[in-house]
Amino acid sequence: MQATRVVLQEPLRLAKILDPSEQVGHGNYLSMSKIIGTLGPKSRAVETIEGMLKAGMTVARIDFSYGTPEYHQETMEFLKQAVRNTRTLCGVMMDTLGPELQIINKSETPIAIDVDAFVTLTPDQSKEASSKYLPINFQNLANVVKPKDTIFVGQYLFTGSESTSIWLEVNEVKGNEIVCRAKNAATLAGPLFTALASSVRIDLPTLSENDKKVIASWGKANRIDFLSLSYCRHAEDVKQARALLTSLELTKTQIFAKIENAEGLKHFDDILKEADGIILSRGNLGIDLPSEKVFLFQKAALYKCNMLGKPAVITRVVDTMTENPRPTRAEATDVANAVLDGSDAILLGAETYRGNFPIQCIGTVRRICREAEIVYNQRFYFKKVLEYVGEPMGHLESIASAAVRSATKVGASMIIVFTSAGQAARLIAKYRPLMPVMVVVIPQISTNFMRFSFSGTFTARQCLIVRGLFPILADPQVSTSNAANELVLKMAIEHGKMAGCIKANDRVVVCQKIGDSSVVRIVDMAA
Repeated sequence: MQATRVVLQEPLRLAKILDPSEQVGHGNYLSMSKIIGTLGPKSRAVETIEGMLKAGMTVARIDFSYGTPEYHQETMEFLKQAVRNTRTLCGVMMDTLGPELQIINKSETPIAIDVDAFVTLTPDQSKEASSKYLPINFQNLANVVKPKDTIFVGQYLFTGSESTSIWLEVNEVKGNEIVCRAKNAATLAGPLFTALASSVRIDLPTLSENDKKVIASWGKANRIDFLSLSYCRHAEDVKQARALLTSLELTKTQIFAKIENAEGLKHFDDILKEADGIILSRGNLGIDLPSEKVFLFQKAALYKCNMLGKPAVITRVVDTMTENPRPTRAEATDVANAVLDGSDAILLGAETYRGNFPIQCIGTVRRICREAEIVYNQRFYFKKVLEYVGEPMGHLESIASAAVRSATKVGASMIIVFTSAGQAARLIAKYRPLMPVMVVVIPQISTNFMRFSFSGTFTARQCLIVRGLFPILADPQVSTSNAANELVLKMAIEHGKMAGCIKANDRVVVCQKIGDSSVVRIVDMAA
């Protein structure tokens, strides 16, 4: 995959770096980039979730690698309460377990392992986890690894260089057991550890039977907005997940393919065509790929997502904030580079799931994102997208690019787009406008002759993972006449004023359908 070069907007005055961060932004819209927070033991209380929403979380991730459906349902109820209390929209992402290798520590006793110590991985689940034996959930592992292969083991967060995860090298294979030598000293703590065999194909289905079961029960009951498909390796994985969602009448749920290993990287282009979005799981990728190749994959993958207008999510950015209130300099720079490379959203995993500073972590990442957005070279990027799309353009693509070009030319403070399914809004976001895009979602009324239902909430919440989009729901009782559209536009402008984005003498670019025509127009605000 070919990467693209992204340069900073010039000129950048060094004195401006000293300006307080809170003085930059788009009113109450905290950043254009979106933040996904994982809810867990340290972040599932109603008050904490409220703080996370106020700090900038737009999507809540529920990770089914841990916990029971009952536990997650309780978390979901806490989230609903926090959303009501803050009057804030929040999307819900369900993350599957997938073919993840796990080691259960039944006693939960910390396991200390010394450098050069020998540890045996065994499929015998009756054995207690200890410094000598680690029972793993994959019976066939001994048949797919060989001496000198590397296996990493840790609790949720592991890099191989920290004291809470262990880097193992396969020494020999004895029957169905694997004898490994520890390359570092570590203490494994907690009830469950994750294992990853670097560059080894694990012959397990991407959607396990348990995954299908919880999607059919928990996922359907909660009408999830996004399904994070863990360890996605082939386009067929996405197709199978789509068929399952369709059978469950979850046709509006978007599938985000989670690329976690070299096999997924190999089939990236095919996966991207089938998926609604991509999650680059850099933790596992950083183990499966040589360290010096990870940044190349990030840049190339984000470029491909950007050109197709599909949301791209980056993980593992501020690992140290699991334990510390501030990120390292390298982490802060990493977040900014993710924004400059073209990511739509930052996904926080362990940082909010079990971290000590979930609210502070989201606020810190949000501020870094906003600073990076200020120097993002939109003009350069806009030209790259136009070159990629080519001519002749499709109707909607032409309207979207014209709206962004007009907004840039006149220095508009906001773009307002009317939509029902969200396609027009996503196309506008594809061109990365520098100003926020208010998405006015017009609910559609449908009936099965027994009752009426309104769609629109899915579309609104699914905008919350796309960079630059800020949705509001229009009144479903409003008609689609021109007069009604003007009334909705007036309400949208008032909303923008209350958010601090639209001020006197500003200009707003409006993209809407009038009759059978799609129209882009410029509206001047009164003094």
